[in-house]
Amino acid sequence: MREELKLMCEGLSLQDKVELREYLSDMINSSRSVSQSPLRCSILMGEMAKVMGKETIGYLSREADEVWARTMVAFQMCKEGYSTTEVGRQMMKDHSTIIHLREKMQDVFELPQVYGDILEIWNRFQKQIQDDIHKGTTENPVSLGGTFPDCGQFKMVKESGQVCPPGDLGNLHQGDRGQAEIQ
Repeated sequence: MREELKLMCEGLSLQDKVELREYLSDMINSSRSVSQSPLRCSILMGEMAKVMGKETIGYLSREADEVWARTMVAFQMCKEGYSTTEVGRQMMKDHSTIIHLREKMQDVFELPQVYGDILEIWNRFQKQIQDDIHKGTTENPVSLGGTFPDCGQFKMVKESGQVCPPGDLGNLHQGDRGQAEIQ
């Protein structure tokens, strides 16, 4: 069977191979028995806000620094084993947008001379995450089941003032504007 699969894959176009890779990656990630917190996105957004010296990072903001912040958070979540579908759900984006963001971060790593400032923020973000782990404010980032006392409680607030509890962003729509807030 393995040889048959190899032959079948060799006959695929490059685009089909890329799509197959993404599908298999998502399938493998979603079948892991890792306990994944629905709050992880909010937690990472809070960590990124600290790194950038901001109070919050908007989930739907089009400001370049906040777009890059979300890109790094999405990449970190993928790195931690979340599927692109799950990351998209938590960030109110389509999974294909998460794939694009992940590829954009690959560009950052491949072209540090072009993206030096973004790479510097990424490195500070990674240090912030590691510092919190060593301070005992989070558990192992793979288990994602820890408590985060230094981060406070997160909530999503729409511009209309409607509050969406963590992990329950289903009543938000693509055009909604709002931001994560730390209580």
